[in-house]
Amino acid sequence: MMAGHDVVELNPAHVKAVRAQQGSRRLKTDRRDAAAIVDLVISGSGRPPQQRADALVEQVVWAGVRRRRVRARTALTNQPLGTLDLVFRGPVNKINREAACRHDVTHPPVTTVPRQHASRKTPLRT
Repeated sequence: MMAGHDVVELNPAHVKAVRAQQGSRRLKTDRRDAAAIVDLVISGSGRPPQQRADALVEQVVWAGVRRRRVRARTALTNQPLGTLDLVFRGPVNKINREAACRHDVTHPPVTTVPRQHASRKTPLRT
């Protein structure tokens, strides 16, 4: 009890489920979340906040750091592959993809590079 108010913890998955029941699963706004939270509190869902051990809090923080680092690594790995796919519009085989990840970019065989059309209906603007 804080200053005359009861404090409860709600599971975010339950809030999302209530939003889906209200027909606003795909649209996430503060007002829709607040309406879902009100419905959960009125129905008696939620539990009193728990005091978590320092070790658990530290573990949660490190898990978040690791998740962000994995996302960054994945983005950095996918960037050269996406660039290769844009430059060489044909299928880039697995060997060339692995080489791109090692920063040892090799060109795909000539048969996989699409032919450029010399005749264009509209001239290029400069």
